[in-house]
Amino acid sequence: MRKHIGLILSSFIVLAHPAFAAAPTTADLIRQLRGQALERAMNKDPDGALSYLNQAAGKAKQEFGANSPFVSEIYFEMGVVATESSKFEPAENFLKEAIRLNPNSMVARLKLGELANRRAEYDEAAKQARYVLARQRDNLEGRSILAEAYAQNLNPGKAMQEYFYMDMFAHGLAKAAPVSTAPAAPPVAVQTPVPQPVTPPKPPVKAEKPIEPKEDKKADKKKEEQKKEEQRKKEEQRKEEQRKKEEQKKKDEQKKKDDKKAA
Repeated sequence: MRKHIGLILSSFIVLAHPAFAAAPTTADLIRQLRGQALERAMNKDPDGALSYLNQAAGKAKQEFGANSPFVSEIYFEMGVVATESSKFEPAENFLKEAIRLNPNSMVARLKLGELANRRAEYDEAAKQARYVLARQRDNLEGRSILAEAYAQNLNPGKAMQEYFYMDMFAHGLAKAAPVSTAPAAPPVAVQTPVPQPVTPPKPPVKAEKPIEPKEDKKADKKKEEQKKEEQRKKEEQRKEEQRKKEEQKKKDEQKKKDDKKAA
């Protein structure tokens, strides 16, 4: 699965030591259920994974309270599993519940933004991406979601702007890029002019007009256009690879079903 599954894997450890097996606490049982869910998800059994996570969420509500951020983490994991198995409607419900319990869960908002793009809900995707970028302006995943939302929503200018910022952040060339529009410039202080003594005017000297380096400007503009074109091609290649992976995943699942029927 994708990198969010890796985040889930790193968030807990399944306890297997005999000392814990004798008298496991509720927290131990929750970790075990999440571990079993992860194993099912990795074995392409999303229904089994969601069943274990649902049990974990129920026990977590009893142990830590229904509005605990810990419960939010489990709903996020359910949203990831449902999204990766193309169960988009329950995935949206899981992720929104995770955000309701923990509004500052950036990973849940990013996953909801990714899901919204996949469902062609580009305004919702942009909304979630902007929320994250307002707090983490160098978040490349948020920039990518926002760029895709702009590109798919017929706003290529803003999409190219986001791809440009992504490239700058990736190469360490920017510390803070605007989310949508540039902030207003601070007002310029106006000083009262001080009277100066009058001196006789000097004869005018004809100034030579400086020669503009037109060729340099054209070369710089061409390089910038080439750079934007490369970024666009990379993004198209990334989407194509993602599409192929999803197609291969569906073929594998269909083959497994056909093999079961044949058996």
